[in-house]
Amino acid sequence: MLKVVTTSVCILLCQIIGNAANTESVFFYRWPLDTIIVPTGSFGEIRSDHLHSGIDLSTFNQIGLPVKAAADGYVSRIKVSASGFGYAIYINHPNNTTSVYAHLDRFNSKINAFVKTNQYKGKKFELDINIDKKQFPIKQNDLLGYSGNSGSSSAPHLHFEIRDQQTEMPLNPKLLGLNYEDSENPEFLSLRVFPALTQGTTNFGNDARFIKIKKSENNYTTVDEKPIEVYGKIGFGVEVNDKLASNTSSLGIHRLALFVDNVLQFSTQIGSFNFEDTRMANALIDYDGKAYFKKTVYRLHQLAGNKLKFNDSTQSGYVDFVDDEWHDITIIASDVNGNNSTLAFRVLSNTFLAGNEFYNPDPELVLIGPNKGLALHKNEFDLIIPNGAVYDNHYLLTNSSKSNNKFYYFIGDKGVALHQPIQLTLHAPINDAVPSNKYCIVNMNDEQHPKYLPTTYDQHGLKAKSKQFGKFTIAVDTTAPSILEMPKVENNYISIIAEDFQTGIANYEASINDEWVLMTYDQKRNLFSIALEDYKKSSSLHLKYSFTDAVGNQISNTATINR
Repeated sequence: MLKVVTTSVCILLCQIIGNAANTESVFFYRWPLDTIIVPTGSFGEIRSDHLHSGIDLSTFNQIGLPVKAAADGYVSRIKVSASGFGYAIYINHPNNTTSVYAHLDRFNSKINAFVKTNQYKGKKFELDINIDKKQFPIKQNDLLGYSGNSGSSSAPHLHFEIRDQQTEMPLNPKLLGLNYEDSENPEFLSLRVFPALTQGTTNFGNDARFIKIKKSENNYTTVDEKPIEVYGKIGFGVEVNDKLASNTSSLGIHRLALFVDNVLQFSTQIGSFNFEDTRMANALIDYDGKAYFKKTVYRLHQLAGNKLKFNDSTQSGYVDFVDDEWHDITIIASDVNGNNSTLAFRVLSNTFLAGNEFYNPDPELVLIGPNKGLALHKNEFDLIIPNGAVYDNHYLLTNSSKSNNKFYYFIGDKGVALHQPIQLTLHAPINDAVPSNKYCIVNMNDEQHPKYLPTTYDQHGLKAKSKQFGKFTIAVDTTAPSILEMPKVENNYISIIAEDFQTGIANYEASINDEWVLMTYDQKRNLFSIALEDYKKSSSLHLKYSFTDAVGNQISNTATINR
């Protein structure tokens, strides 16, 4: 069934291996950890609505490992946040790059003191401050802080980045002389076939279809339950990941290439990108497959709205099948170390399928695309989709319904990615007895975790912007945040656990003996902490604290802390 991979494919394999092997090692940087280097996340990896901008380094589930400067320079920025990077430090280097160290548990003693002074000065935990180059000069190997699990980190690790200082574009540390061992080939998990809307079809229908694959010796092929028959404009995609022998985490792929009858049709390599374009990660993958099947499928074709310049071939990747012949498809996946795997299979181009790609859509559907915005006005709602909001052509379905005295609005398909947010105006009546600022439009795509959208109200109705299509409703939030665990003292810290189940905690404040005190916030754990190191001589402390949600509901409390 499968042909031997011929000259043009072999040439590409040699280029990939050569590029990886000949990457110039400038020896300017060192890894920021003294441990064995085991990446748990790779550069350019597809994450939720963004591309991963660095390399995640394992701390072997430990907190408190020394984090050291990758090269000489000076501290240029310090950021502290309850989510995102948590405790993060930025070092500018004389070669016009910046290194970033994120999810730290704490900084070194000098930087900690500087941060605390600025937090008390601004009476705020969260901090984002640019630093004068003379404040903290740094030498390679200097201690910056200690590894942790702060911010949006889901487990202890160190996020490490290198950026271009002028453009702030992230660079792949692996291609700047920082190496780690990797002899494992990428692993193909499934194949996906994409008929282009109204331009292509298969014997499975007009929708994208998953195809089972199997490993054959050192490579992969399809499971031949039924031949893949195609006609018209067809795209391909693969679910593929990379692993290290020393790590069970799945890493992102570095390079993919598609050949049809040994002719290169598409070649993409994850490279540097602007942070403003990072959401286009959703155009690199089959967003529908992620939304409905929780599978990350890399597209081997360029969507019209995808502006990332990762495709280094001259083709779009879509293939026109208009004959009655078998065609050989070869897909090569490569990691950044030059390890490769190949998926090879055949498709049958069948003119008998001609005409099946065209169909008459429901009159209620509206065609939307990446180059044209849309303003839609209905009795129940108004919808504005800005130009450039979607990456490809789709048919948009909108409707509304009422159930148990609650209105529901169905705006598009949650499997269609949005690059720009849509604007919704819902015309449902509101109760004048409830302040208008307590009303929220809610995205109900995940009914276990509804997403409350910042909402305003005027004579036209309730307005909000959403970065997702899907199911929406209206909710009222008149409930203050909840204190789940009252203040307790442990290891010279006061800890409080509080959460707001609707719009989320937006502001928080505390005082001891009527003086403002710093309260840190770990958002993922709903944990608020107060250090008592400045109150060692006090046996009794009078604590006041309050939590306010995004629509102004507040809870305040007091406690006497006896030690």
